[in-house]
Amino acid sequence: ETYLKYLEVFLQFKPHEINLDINDEAVLGYQQFSQKLSEEIFPKFKRRLESIVYKPLCILVESLEGPQNLIKKRLDKLLDYEKIQEKISESGDVTYEEKDVMNTYKAINTLLISELPKCCEIATQLLIQILQSFAVCQRDASEDVQKVANGYIAELPHSHLPETQFWTVIEDMLQSYDCKLGNYRKTFEATVVPSPVSQADSPESQRRIQSLKTKFGPERLFLVTSDITGNKDLDLSVKRGDIVAVIQEGDTKGNKLRWLVDAEGRRGYVS
Repeated sequence: ETYLKYLEVFLQFKPHEINLDINDEAVLGYQQFSQKLSEEIFPKFKRRLESIVYKPLCILVESLEGPQNLIKKRLDKLLDYEKIQEKISESGDVTYEEKDVMNTYKAINTLLISELPKCCEIATQLLIQILQSFAVCQRDASEDVQKVANGYIAELPHSHLPETQFWTVIEDMLQSYDCKLGNYRKTFEATVVPSPVSQADSPESQRRIQSLKTKFGPERLFLVTSDITGNKDLDLSVKRGDIVAVIQEGDTKGNKLRWLVDAEGRRGYVS
């Protein structure tokens, strides 16, 4: 069941639907290949997996509930049986109800001794068949992917290159994109991310911050990175560099963009 859940998550990712604004034939080839896998190969694998692996496995689990309950019942009766046996060894006399308890335990125990090995053998055989079916599913899915890939390989770039040269090209591309990503990050941090704000070290400021930590806990404290001016009733104006404690992430009307905060004794909403 967990495997199927992860498979569902995997199938939700559809890279071919992402618009890259690139009309290169190579990119279109990769998109077509991804679409073929996402819409045909992987759903087919999931359907077979549910049909010949998951459902038989569920039936096997349900069929084992009866023997499991019988084993539990035997364990419950065993304590009473042992007590009655002690009583017999001491006094040699038992009541009709106690005899019935003993007979019930003996019947359950005899049934388990005679039938449980057969049940385990059949369950083991079924489990082996299910595991074999799972292996077949994966093998067939791999073959289907290979067949689809073979149809696109000739159209994909670098398909004609020897393996060593191919990996050299890939490493160069990754290094190039890593450099571009690093430059983009630096530009983003320089233009979008606010610079750190130095906090006042006055005893009064430290006392207020400590008070907020005590009331709400350090995990609820946040640093204001830009000035915020309240425009509505119950709104709070705070300045860049202030420390606030988040009391509630949302207002009374369910607006998650307005947070109720405590700014060193002043309370109100910020957004």
